[in-house]
Parts: sequence; structure tokens; C-alpha cells
Amino acid sequence: MKRKNILFFILILIFPASFFSQVGMNTPTPRQSFHVDGGGDNTTPTDDEIKNDFIVTKNGSVGIGTITPSDFSALEIFSDSRGLRLPQLKTAERDSLFTSPFPVGLMLYNLDTDCVNISQPTKWLQICCTPMIGKLSISPADGTELKAGANQQFTVSGVTGATSYDWYFNNPTTIPTVITFPPDTTTTYTIPANITSLAVKVVAKGCGTDTLKANYTVVPDCTPPSGKLNSITVDPNTESLVAGSATGYYTFTVIGNVSNVSRYKWTFVSQTNKETVIETSGITCNTYPIEDSVGTLTVTVEALGQCDAATPIKITGIFNVCKLISGNISISSDPSSDSLVAGKGVTFTVLESNVQNKIGEYQWTITTNSGVTTTRSGSSIVYTIPIGTTSLKVEVKASGCNGSEIKSGEQIFNMCQPVSGKLVITVSPELRVNTESTFTASNVVNATSYKWYLNDDLQNEKTNQFKYTPLNTDPVTIKVIAQGCGDSLRTETYTGTPKPACTAMSGTLNLRPANSTVNPGTKIEFTASGVDNVISYKWVVNGEPQSSTTATMIAIINTSQAVNTITVTAKDDCGNTQTATAYVNTSSFACKYAGNFLVPGTGCRKYIKCVYKDDGTLFSNYTYTCPSSQSLFFASEGTGGYGDCTNPSIVPSTYKCPY
Repeated sequence: MKRKNILFFILILIFPASFFSQVGMNTPTPRQSFHVDGGGDNTTPTDDEIKNDFIVTKNGSVGIGTITPSDFSALEIFSDSRGLRLPQLKTAERDSLFTSPFPVGLMLYNLDTDCVNISQPTKWLQICCTPMIGKLSISPADGTELKAGANQQFTVSGVTGATSYDWYFNNPTTIPTVITFPPDTTTTYTIPANITSLAVKVVAKGCGTDTLKANYTVVPDCTPPSGKLNSITVDPNTESLVAGSATGYYTFTVIGNVSNVSRYKWTFVSQTNKETVIETSGITCNTYPIEDSVGTLTVTVEALGQCDAATPIKITGIFNVCKLISGNISISSDPSSDSLVAGKGVTFTVLESNVQNKIGEYQWTITTNSGVTTTRSGSSIVYTIPIGTTSLKVEVKASGCNGSEIKSGEQIFNMCQPVSGKLVITVSPELRVNTESTFTASNVVNATSYKWYLNDDLQNEKTNQFKYTPLNTDPVTIKVIAQGCGDSLRTETYTGTPKPACTAMSGTLNLRPANSTVNPGTKIEFTASGVDNVISYKWVVNGEPQSSTTATMIAIINTSQAVNTITVTAKDDCGNTQTATAYVNTSSFACKYAGNFLVPGTGCRKYIKCVYKDDGTLFSNYTYTCPSSQSLFFASEGTGGYGDCTNPSIVPSTYKCPY
């Protein structure tokens, strides 16, 4: 370690001082021009870490135990556990230091005199502890009669050399009531109004102590109170005092300008005539409990003197006492919440649950979905719902004392929408003896239920459908009523005569041929069979109804190379139906007959000629196109062949180019 310190000082001497703004030993972060951290423990540093530090500032101030010595201090020392020990010399050793004139300000401790010595130009100044001389005495003298409530002055005398006086007034502790310092030997003490004796102890302190004790008799000051009491206030300051409140207590204060008062007498008379008396030394009566009943509280304050015979100064205040509202409330409506209708009236009523201490009427707030707000009062109110309203937000509240209130909370009432539209009755199948028909009511909205009447007799069905089976051909009247909310309704009537009982279809419908493959332009016939008691056949070719065909057979010419679908539906007079389907596939062209055959999609102008060769086989390599002013018209109905190219003006009027 010594080698390191020597090396450090050599470096300081070698390098110019301008290289170093601050120098630290045992610390990487010096805080002044020269900083030694004795413990090497600095971090922030804290006050405890600084206690072992040595500092020299740029102004030359030296700090020990502090890193911020004052600029006016040449040396500043801080410690809360050690002192400054001066050099200790005997008188002879001190006198041998130098001869007159003395260097001024040298300080040492003299072992012979136990004094601190400071050199002056021609002598040594002795700073010593001088023993006190004399015996303490006190005024007023021990046993004097003093007046309660008075500001009494006490004076000590008889000693010299005291540096302080500790005063104790009826004080058994070791902590003085007051301390005075010479030349002040006097203190003033206000004698409490409620004591009959006063013990005073005075301790004179210097080089040693001297203690004096004196006891006095305290008598009342019978000077009557004077002045005026102006008002009584209460905290918390509310409109009314709350009986049995959560806090349960109030603080009362009397306001006024009075003198010669020793105490205050508070008299509280409750609403049940219960009287409570409290005496206080000050103007405040803290935490008076309010009993749990409503009415008034009468408060009387008397400012009393020290003598009971003295006439007190009085003031009386009356305070209202109430209870906070409590309980629960909710809302009911008539009609019920699911039957409210815009444009009609509704009665809202408060439902109470243990509501107590309510003041005044219930207050209602009703807000429509469009933001229009209405206020009403009362336990039950009638309100007309504006046209176009779809919902209401309703709240009711009740008030109690001091702004207390209970609320129902916002309740939402949605409007029901009345039934509307033109009611229509449909029946399927048609009315027939011994056949069940279904009547359906439709074309209305917002209907919630239906009533059906058969020849004026109410039926049990409540949906929009009613089933009925006639037993004879007597005329039938069916009436339906579609009902909605708020008594809204729509009515419609059906009158009809049932047809006689029908003959049901029998057998299974067949369609032949079921599946075929033919050349384009080939005519093919389909036949429906296999069922009896059929009153009609309906044919559909490639999704197009063939309305003119109701027979059991239909003939078509395949005009495209796509799959053709043929459907037939057979129906009996009971309304029963059966359906069958067949398919026609178009093959690539091959001659099957002699003749001319159209090419699909050419507008009847292009065709293939099929002819017999000498060996009797068909040949189809001849493809022809009619001139632009001519077309090929239908000729050979049984074969699917066509005639020659002909001017359309001479083509029969019944002819239509198939493709």
C-alpha cells in the first residue's frame, strides 16, 4: 500500500496539474479538488459513508466528515459520535511554548486548571466552568395563595453563575415545562382554572445545580364571566343531523367573545327529552352521539366562571334530526312490459320494499329512444307513449333528508309492434269431401296469435294454419283473426263449397322410352302409362312446360346434341300427383334413313344428304348448304328427313325451323 501511495504522489509531481481537475484516494469519483475516502465505501455517497471522508475544496476549505464544507470555514468537522480533542498541556508546558508577544488564537486544554486556554497578544484567556454561588429563592414565596386562571409571574433570585433555569409546574416528569436563560430569571404561567394547588420546582444549572421547590394554594377567581356567545356550530355541517348515522357523532363548537370563563357546560336535550350534560374546558364539545329517532336536538351552552355563584353566559341552538332514507324500489307497468304500444297509455307504479324515512313524492324520469325526457311525480303515474317510440328508459327515485335518495335503477321497456298488413287466407288442397285441407293465414306482420272460426265456432288452433276435412258438400265459412300486442288485430273470411269425394289415382306412372339415343333432328315419341283415374298429364321438356299437351303421349324432335329431359306429371281429381322422367341423348350423326338431315345451329340452311349406294347401304358424305335466300323445310315426318332448299315464301305457313 505504501508503494502505491508513493507512486501516486510521484505521478502527481511528474504530470502537469492541468491534467487533473480532481484527485481522489480510495474513491473513483472524487467530489472536491482533493478527496480521501477513508473507508473506501462511498456509493451515492450517503451521510454514513461520508463520515470517514476528508475533503479539500478548490477554495481551500477542509472538511472532515463532510464533503461540502462552507466557504467561510477553514476547517469544518462533522460527527455525531466523536468530538474534537485539543492538545493537553500543563501550565509549565504551555508557558514554555513561546514568549511575548504571543501568537493570537492558539488553543489548548490546561491540565492544571481544567480550562480551555486561548492565546491573546499578551496573555492566555481561561475558559472555565465557574461554580454557582448563593441559594435559590422564588417570588411569590412558598405558601402564597394564588388565583386560578390567572397569568402568574414567577421570579427566581439568590444565585450567580447559573447558565439556565428549568421550570416545572405540577410536572412530575424530567422534561421541564419551560426553560429560561440568564439574565432572564422570570417566567409566566397560566394557572388552570380547575386546580386547588400548584407545585413549582426550579432547577438552576451551571457548574453544578441548585434546586428549589415551592407549593402554593390555588383559590378560584370569582370574577363573573363577561362578553357574549353568538352561535353554536356543528361539524359535519349538514342540513339536518342524522339519527343513528354511520358516523354516529357530531362536534359542536360555541362561537363568541367572552372572558373570565373557566369551563363550558353543554346540555343536550334530545327529541325524546333525554338530557345529556357535558362539561368542557374549551369551546368545542367533541363527538356527541345522536340517538336513533327523528325530531329536534336542543343544545344549550353555558360559559361558567370559576365560582359557581357567578352568573353564566348562555346560548341555545335547535338542530333538526332526521333519518336517511332506506329500502328498495322497482317499477311495474300496466299493461305489462311486453304489451306496451306506441300511441297508447301505460300506468307505471312504484313497488316498495321496506322503504323508510321517505320525504316527498316519488320522482319519475322517462326517456324515449329518441331522447325525449319527461318527468312526473307520484307513486303511480299515467304516461302516453309517443307515436314512433320503440323503447322507454324509466327510472324512479325517492328522497330523504340531507340529500339521501334511493333509486330503482333504469328499467328498459320495449314497445310491442301492432299487427299490420292485409290478411290473406289460402287453402290447399281445394275443399273436397273426406279430404283434409290446410287453411293458411299470411301477409301480416307482428301477429302473436291467431283465432280460427269454423261456421262461427271458435277452434282450438292458435297458429297461422288450420286443418279441416269436410264430411259433406255443405258450404263452409272459415274466419281467422290475427292478433298482435295492444289489442291490435286483422280479420279475414273464406267461404267455399266442398267438392264431392274424389277417386284417387292407382298404379305407378311409367314413361317410355326411359332413355334414348338418336340423331340430331330425329323425332321421338314418349308415352305415359301405368296409372288409372288420371284427370290430366302435364309435360315439361328441358324445363319448359308444354301447356298445350295433356294427353298420354308427346312427340319431340331432338334439336341439339345435349341431353334432353322429358318430365310428365299425372294428377287425379283428389289432387294427388305422380311424376316420371325420361332422357334423350343425341349421338354423332349417322345415316339411318335416306333423305336430307339438318345440321343443328345452322338456321335450317346446312344439311347432310343420306343416299343408298349400289350395294344398298346408306352413304352420308354429302354435306350441302342452301343458298342464302333459301332454307330446308320439314318433309319426311316419320323419318326426321327434310325436303329440298326452298324459298321461304313458298314454305307452308305451319312450318317452323327447329334449329
